[in-house]
Formats: sequence, C-alpha cells, structure tokens
Amino acid sequence: MLRSHRILHRYVIQEFLRILVLSFSGLILAYVVILFFQRMPLFVEKKASAVLMVEYLLYRIPEATFQWTLPYAVLLSTLLALGLLSSHSEITAMKAGGISLYRITLKPYKTLNICSMFRFAKKNRSIL
Repeated sequence: MLRSHRILHRYVIQEFLRILVLSFSGLILAYVVILFFQRMPLFVEKKASAVLMVEYLLYRIPEATFQWTLPYAVLLSTLLALGLLSSHSEITAMKAGGISLYRITLKPYKTLNICSMFRFAKKNRSIL
C-alpha cells in the first residue's frame, strides 16, 4: 500500500471516528434525558433520592448502548462522514488522484465490521 493511501485512510477514519463519537454521545444523552422524563412520575411517587435516580439512569446506559444507540450512531456517522467528504469535494479529489471508491470506503467498512462484531459479542453473551 502506498504511503499516500495510508495517509488518506487515516484521514477518512479520523473523520468517521470524530463523527461517531459525537453522534454516539448525543444519542446516549438523548436516551438518558428521555428516560429520565419518562420515569419522573415514578421517581416522584416513590420519593427517590437524586443519587438513586442517577444510579438508575447509569445502569440503563449499557442496555441502550448495544440495543439502540450504537447501530444508529454507526449508521449516522457513516452517512455524515461520507457526506462531508463529498460536500467538500474530497472524494472527487481522491478519485481524480486514482483512488477507487472501494479504496476510500475500505477502512470505514472495516471499522464498521469491528463495531458490529463487538455488538454481536456483547449482545449474544449468555448469562449463567
């Protein structure tokens, strides 16, 4: 692999991961806020302390991570990263430089596969 390809792959992955972190944290924050307001009547009825409410919300984050937010964050970050590269004509410049579209999307595709395998492993782990 040419050195310029490694630099471009690193740049594409950097853009993808930056958007992935932002979308993932935004979706987790939205999930926690929505869950808090859904459970607020129960918290008030049972007179739960603030520590107990925060603890409840923190215990619900792993479930939301693997069930809802990770797939949406990966999809959103893929579309936004490639869309941003396209809007700044960076994909056109890469293609003009002789790099195929397959080569451009190879590293994000591998990163998506790693995220999918991680989610599959965590989701399908049996509890004894």
